[in-house]
Amino acid sequence: MTDSVAHDRLREICDAIVHVPFDPHLFEHRVVDLARLKERTADSCLDLAARIVADADRTA
Repeated sequence: MTDSVAHDRLREICDAIVHVPFDPHLFEHRVVDLARLKERTADSCLDLAARIVADADRTA
C-alpha cells in the first residue's frame, strides 16, 4: 500500500491527519521533551495535542 492510498483510507475514518516529521529525539525511547525536538516536529506534536483536546471537548 502506498502512502497516498493509506492517507486516503485514513481520511475516510479520521477527522484529521497530522504528519509528524522524523525527529531523532522521538527515537530515544524517553519522555519527549518539546525543547529538544526540531521546530517542525514540535509544532506538529502541539497541533496533534490541540486537535485531541478540541475533539475531547466537542464529544464530552
